[in-house]
Formats: sequence, structure tokens, C-alpha cells
Amino acid sequence: MSDFPKYHGITLAANSWIENLVLEKFTETDPFPVEAGRVWYNIYEKKIKYSIIGPTGTVDKIAIPVPAELAQVLTDAKAYTDTSITNLINAAPGALDTLKELADAIANDPTFATNIASNIANINAVTGTLSNLTTTTKANLVAAINEVNSASGSSLSAEITARTNADATLQNNIDLEASNRAAADLTEITARTNADLAEITARTNADTTLQANINAEATTRANADTTLQNNIDTEATTRANADLAEITARTNADTTLQNNIDTEATTRANADLAEITARTNADNAEATARANADTTLQNNIDTEATTRANADLAEITARTNADNAEATTRANADTTLQNNIDTEATTRANADLAEITARANADLAEITARTNADSSIRSDVNALSATFVSTTGALTHTVTHNLNSSYVNFTVLVQRDNGTYRNDIVSVEETDANTLKVYLTEAAMIKVAVQAMKDI
Repeated sequence: MSDFPKYHGITLAANSWIENLVLEKFTETDPFPVEAGRVWYNIYEKKIKYSIIGPTGTVDKIAIPVPAELAQVLTDAKAYTDTSITNLINAAPGALDTLKELADAIANDPTFATNIASNIANINAVTGTLSNLTTTTKANLVAAINEVNSASGSSLSAEITARTNADATLQNNIDLEASNRAAADLTEITARTNADLAEITARTNADTTLQANINAEATTRANADTTLQNNIDTEATTRANADLAEITARTNADTTLQNNIDTEATTRANADLAEITARTNADNAEATARANADTTLQNNIDTEATTRANADLAEITARTNADNAEATTRANADTTLQNNIDTEATTRANADLAEITARANADLAEITARTNADSSIRSDVNALSATFVSTTGALTHTVTHNLNSSYVNFTVLVQRDNGTYRNDIVSVEETDANTLKVYLTEAAMIKVAVQAMKDI
């Protein structure tokens, strides 16, 4: 019985009925041990049964024939009743085949049988006192008695038989009346049981529908929260990916710029080296030619050679100084260019950091706002809900929920003997907008969840 709800003080109204009843089934034997207030269907016996507390305090099982057998039961009962009535009447004459006619026949005398027996005893006593009479007198008296008996004995015997039959008929009618009343009681019990089962089923279906609606709303809200969180996560991921893509693009651009600068610097250095080498080679070739010419004309042109040598040295010095100045200028230009590149890279990095920080702050602000909104919704929902847990077992529990609402939905769980809580069927009274009363048929502890049924 611990696996099924208990019904605490629940009764059906007059002329109520139960539809679509689902009962637990047993194939051969009834449940054992069985508790009072349990209803089941015995498949083997094809009977609906229920248990009640009997007059002696024991648990009695009552069987109700199912409708398919009820017609046969009524047919058998009618046949039995018709046969019993026929046997009761038997061959009694029409004037003595009812209790009224038999009562009239014995003058409504309830002590008829006693009086007849007393009269017979008196006659026997009188006959005994005649034993001292003469034979002739006794013979005459006996003859007279016999004559009287022959005249009235048959009617007396018939009356005794008729009254005996009447008593038997009366008893049979009493038994028949008792049987009819028992059948009527069974019919009424069956009707009331079916009505009780119909209401229980209707209320159970209503509770199931209500619970399904509550579960659906909870699921919808949970899905909405999940969708909101997913959108937040998706947007954060999208922004992070966009930031990463932008940083990557800018880093690649900086790398490309640096590579171009390095390539240009290498190209310029190579060009400078080639020009210096070419000029050096040209100078060496010209010096050799002039040295050869000077050697050939040594004696003739020493002065001119010295002058030209000095001139060449001056020119080389000037060219070297010019080359050094140009190299210094290009090195300074490269340094300036590198500084500009470093400055731009720093500026872009700072701009990226500022943008990332701003976006992170915006994301954090949005998450904070949504979290606050969720917290507000949760607070609004909690403001419409209340719970109650009793500390002691009782027949009546007062639940103060303080929701200030005349329309609330509630769930009541009742503690069983094994300590578990079950969703029993209980009677609940709405005392006022802030209070409920729960009534049980046996003292127990309860848990109650209450929710105000109004828009948030």
C-alpha cells in the first residue's frame, strides 16, 4: 500500500460517478497483508475488491461483481427468488397462500400453536380421569369423543397443517425480504463505490494536468534561460573571435611592413657596397695606369705625378667623406624610419588594447545587466512561492504562506510510517488569502509547496 496514494477524508457528492478508472491488478491472490481503504481488481476472480475496517476492528475485504457478471448474478437471484416463492406457496389454496390470509385464518392469534398444544393436553388429562368409570360408561364416553373427533378432527388437523405452512411461508418471506435488502444494499454500495472511484479518477487527472502545466512552464522558463545564456556565450565568442582576427590582421600588417623595411635597408646597403666597390676598383685601375705612365714618364713628369697624386688623394678623400656622409644620412633615415614604425606599432597596440578593454567592459556590463535581470525574475518568482514543513504529526495542519493571494496552487506531501513522503489525496481548506488548512484522517507530518497564481 505504500506505493499508492492514501485518501484523507475524501467522499463523493450524491449522484456522482467515476470515469476511466485505472486499478492495480492481481492475477490470482489478493494483496496480503491488506490495509483499509485499498481498491484493486482480481483478474482470476474477475471482481473489483476493496478493504474496510469491519465491526470488530479487523480489515474486511468486500467483492463487487464486475458489470459483465452482474447481469448473470441478477438473473440467478431472480430465478432463485421465483423458485423460493413457488416452493413457499406449494399447493396451498388461493385463500391461504398469503401471510394476510393465514393470519386471518388463525384470528391473528400469535399464540395459536401454544393454545392448540394446551387444548390437546387438557383432552388427554380428561381422558385419564375417565379410567375409573365403568366399562359401559367409558365405552359410551369414548364413543362420544370419537364421534366428536370424527366430526371435528379433520378440520383441526387441517388448521394445524395450514398454520404450520403459514409459519413456514412467513419465515421464507422474511428470509426473502432480508435477501432482497442485502441485494439492494450491495447495489447501493456498488453504485457509491463506482461514484467514489469516478471522482478520484477525475481529481487525479486534474492533478496530473495541473502538474504537467507546472512542469511545462518550468521547462519553458529553463529553456528561455538556457537560450539567453547561449546567446550571451555566442555573442562573447563572436566578439572574442572578431578581436582576435583584428589583432592577427594588424600583427600580419606590422610584420609585412617590417619585412619591407628590412628588405629596403638590405637593398640600399648592397647598392652602397656595390658603388663603393666599383669606385674603388675604378680608382685602383686609374692609379695603376697612371703609375705605369708615371714610371714611363718618371723623370719627365715627377712634378706633374706628385701634383696629380695629391689631387687624386684629395678627390678620394672628398669622395670617401661624401660616401661616409651619405651612409650616415641613410643610417639616420633608417633609424628614424624604425622609430616611426615602433611608434606606430605601439600606437596600434594601445588602440587595440583600448578597444579590447572597452569591448570587455561592455560585455561585462551586459552580462551584469542580464544577471541582475535574471536575479530580479528569480526574486519575482520567489515572491510568489512559499514552502512549509511540519515539525510534528497532526490531523490538522495550518499553513501560513503570506502570499496575500486568494488564488494559489499547492502540492501536499504526507509522511508515511517508513519516513518517506507521498503525494496522498488530502482535504485542503483556504482559510484566507494568507493561510491554508490541511486535514488528514491520521496524524502525520507534511510538506507543502504553495505558489500564487498571478502574472509576474
